[in-house]
Amino acid sequence: MTNGGVHISDIAGMRTTGWAIRLLQVLFNETCRGCLHRMLHKKNDLRVWVTTTGEMVPIDSSVKLGRSSSLALMLAQRGHSVTCWTSSFSHARKVHLDRTLLPDFVEGVSFRYLTGRPYRKNISLDRVLNHREEARSFLNAALNAPRPDVIVCCLPTLDLAEAATGLGKLWGIPVLVDIRDMWPEIFAASIPGPARFLAPLVFGPFYQQLRHAASNATGIVGVSQGLVDYALSFSGRQAGPLDAVFPLAFHAPEPTSDQTNMAAAFWEAKGVGLRDGRLVACYAGALTRRACRDLLRIAKLFNESASLRERWKLVICGGGELEPDLRAMSSDSVELYGWVNQFEVGALLERAQVGIIPYPSAPDFLSVCPNKFGAYLNSGLPVVSHLDGEVGRHIREADCGWIYETDEDFINALADVEADSKAQAMRRVRARQLFQREFQSEEVYRAFAAHVEIAAAHRP
Repeated sequence: MTNGGVHISDIAGMRTTGWAIRLLQVLFNETCRGCLHRMLHKKNDLRVWVTTTGEMVPIDSSVKLGRSSSLALMLAQRGHSVTCWTSSFSHARKVHLDRTLLPDFVEGVSFRYLTGRPYRKNISLDRVLNHREEARSFLNAALNAPRPDVIVCCLPTLDLAEAATGLGKLWGIPVLVDIRDMWPEIFAASIPGPARFLAPLVFGPFYQQLRHAASNATGIVGVSQGLVDYALSFSGRQAGPLDAVFPLAFHAPEPTSDQTNMAAAFWEAKGVGLRDGRLVACYAGALTRRACRDLLRIAKLFNESASLRERWKLVICGGGELEPDLRAMSSDSVELYGWVNQFEVGALLERAQVGIIPYPSAPDFLSVCPNKFGAYLNSGLPVVSHLDGEVGRHIREADCGWIYETDEDFINALADVEADSKAQAMRRVRARQLFQREFQSEEVYRAFAAHVEIAAAHRP
């Protein structure tokens, strides 16, 4: 025990410390309960844990479902007993959520909340400590909870993935690591060139956490083959049958008529609607400095280009580090609305002509299709993307948008929209078709859930 809790490194390294007696007692009790659980339940009725942080908790229908919540709900629909372990801290808004408003049970899924200190910046010591504390919170609660048949743990965070896979190895149960970001590589790559040689020293402990998680995982799944291959490179083994790719699907719940009318009225009141004379280019999502820096260039372009100002407006929804900079650039042609609910986002996408993905072509971004790509496609919205890689491949193959590098590229893409309405209508059709083929949440999470069921039968 460390300060009244289990230390992550003790689980990850399987070291025997002063808490060994308690752990043996827990293991004995859980073994008995696990046997009873398997005797009383059908073979296909599994006890599943899903661990994650950084996703919005589905307090009500206006909250966009994240990947872990979507998987958890699908598993519950298939008759399994599902517990979703998630953070009570909102990564997007950098605030602790009101525990009295957080649900304990949603559509057959039990939610358990992990605690850790708040942090204000994505790259900070407080965030590192938050991850460590949330993982310790998970371990302490997990050792006193009924043991699952299988665990699906999201990576990031490294601490939580290391803790979950360590428990899996200790208990002899299968664990799938679901990798969604190239951690810690993205942080090491952020070190300026002359100081890059310090990366192994600075980030060595984080790479060790990745090795622990990847090597202790029964299977590695991810949102792209590139990310799965990245995690496998730290696992010490070749790819196996339990390693798989499940795209970052998008789920858009059907709004009620009242929700539809309220969302439409929201944009009409702000002059963003069918009666507005100008075309709309939009972005909806977190405004992080690393991912969205190019939005500053685009906003400047809208403010300085007379032709764009006359015929287009840039509408941005979301919050984060860049919000003050973008708010300072707000004008008649650049509008920033902060966070809005998912029905208001959906109404905006229906009114827009293009959706923007401003992400840089960094290795971690190149290997994935972000969630907003699916959101744009679901609304039949052609995409103007600064990001190439997987997103660029889909755009080119489906012919449903443009890749831009320069200001001229961006302006030419918008000019294409204006030049040929029939071609624009076909781009919309192809965008929607691509969504149905690749990013439809029902199909993706049904396949993901079936994979979890297969993994549950595999005992390490």
